Order: sequence, then C-alpha cells, then structure tokens
Amino acid sequence: MDLNAMISEATSQNHRHYQMMRNTQLWQLSPAEAPYCLPARLDFNRLKFLVNAKLLSVGDHIRCLREDPGHFADVLGDWSEHRQEKLLDMNGKRHPVLGEPLFWERVRVIDNVVTDAYGGLVVWNIISEQLSHLATLQAKYSDSISPTKTLPPVYLKALLKFRYTLEQLKKGPILQLKTGVPASPYYRSTFVREPHVLGSNMIKLQSKTKTDQLMWLFSNLWTDEQLTLL
Repeated sequence: MDLNAMISEATSQNHRHYQMMRNTQLWQLSPAEAPYCLPARLDFNRLKFLVNAKLLSVGDHIRCLREDPGHFADVLGDWSEHRQEKLLDMNGKRHPVLGEPLFWERVRVIDNVVTDAYGGLVVWNIISEQLSHLATLQAKYSDSISPTKTLPPVYLKALLKFRYTLEQLKKGPILQLKTGVPASPYYRSTFVREPHVLGSNMIKLQSKTKTDQLMWLFSNLWTDEQLTLL
C-alpha cells in the first residue's frame, strides 16, 4: 500500500471514530437538553391512529381468549413460565404452590391473564379518548399556540392530565417486566428465591451471577432514576 492510500485509510478511520463518538455524545446529551429545546409539534391524530390500532389488537386478544381454547392455553402457559414461583429457593426447593390449583387461581396465572387483557382495553381506551380531546384542543387553539406564549389554560390542563395518565399507566408494564424477566426461562437459572414464608404471597429474589448487558438494560427500564436518563 502506497503512502497516499495509507493516509486515506487512516483519515477514513479517524472520521468514522469521530462520528461514532459524536453520535454517542449526542445520544447522552439529548435527555439533558430536551427541557431547553423548542417543543415539537405533536400530531395527536397520528398518535390516536396508533393507539386505536393497539386498541383493536387488545380487543382481538380478548375475543380469542374467550372463543379460542388454543389461544387461551398458550397465553396461560406463557404467563405461567414468567411467574417467580418457578424459581428454586436458596435450598434448591420448589415453591409449594407449583402443581397445585392455587398456582393457577387467586391473583396468580388466570387472574393475571384476565386482568391484563381487560385492563389493557381500559387503558388504551382512556389514552385514545384523551388524544381525541387533545387533537380537538390543538386545532381550536392552533393560532394562539407559540413557544413564546403561555399555552391556553384548557389546553395546558389537558396536556398535564395526559402526561399524568401516561406516568401512572406505565407502572403496570414496568412491574410485569421487573417480575417476569428474572423468572423467564432464559434468566431463571441466574436467580434464586428466598424460602417461602407460610401464609405470605411475597417473593424476594437474589441474583446468583454478574449482571449481563441485556439484564443491565432491563434493570434500567424498571428503575425510575435510570429510566429518566435514557
């Protein structure tokens, strides 16, 4: 390779390295800079379109649970495989409810399946209704909405209500992630359960291995302090 080719190759590598570092810095700074940037114009009608698609999907899921035994069995099996009762305790013993009707009933598998399905229907319907209201207000006050002006009180109240709704509704999926991931077949061998206390439904886990990159990402998603930095 001649000198010019070597210089060209080195320059190209430095440029790629610079771009990679710059992209990383921008990704890290974006959450910190967001409060000081001009707000983007949200398309609430577009968001409502996406939410309504999810709403239809949830409705289909409920219909299948009621009418398709195969789908019902698959969903129950999936939920059961992510229950923390599946984990062995520190002494290598199984949870006493495994193999018992209690495992499938009373705030465990079946109750969770039904609550999650119908709860999802309620949640996405609430979001859809609030987006419709926001879209109407956005169109009504379009001439008076400006980064240099205070938002109309009615519109501001609707935005704050929508934000509060999302903050509250995210807690359910995050809790499912936090309890379901350690009990999943992939991670089950890396956690142990504290011995069962008679009369208690509380389950406490301990990790047996060093956290890998995927679990680190999951833990950031279910930790409020870390989630705000993503």
